[in-house]
Amino acid sequence: TNVTIDMDTMGWIPSLSCVFGYAHVSTVAVFDEERPNKPPVISCLSPPCEKAFYADGEGPRGVDCSGSVTVQMTFNGQNMFGNMTFEYVKMPQVRVANPFPASGWDKWLTIGLYGENFKEPMWC
Repeated sequence: TNVTIDMDTMGWIPSLSCVFGYAHVSTVAVFDEERPNKPPVISCLSPPCEKAFYADGEGPRGVDCSGSVTVQMTFNGQNMFGNMTFEYVKMPQVRVANPFPASGWDKWLTIGLYGENFKEPMWC
């Protein structure tokens, strides 16, 4: 997931990085061509869940990784600032899709989805 952070007062410096839990990731400056005098927003690509949650970057085998981690910024890899969170969610799994025959075929068709890891808000 691409995470965008608006740092209007500071701008972008090449040594700036995002820290998702244990995982450090580099940043990219995204400039607005229509507003060239505005400082860029910062973009970070979230790392895999295991890298954010576990210091070894792997975690226990066979355990689904999900939950919230702190997202902070750093210039030197040691001193952190910012207080944001990022949530890793389990991937929804559709096991059965059943059309609802009473909805008819000449208008919108209602379909029931059955599975696991559905979490609101969610839509198709």
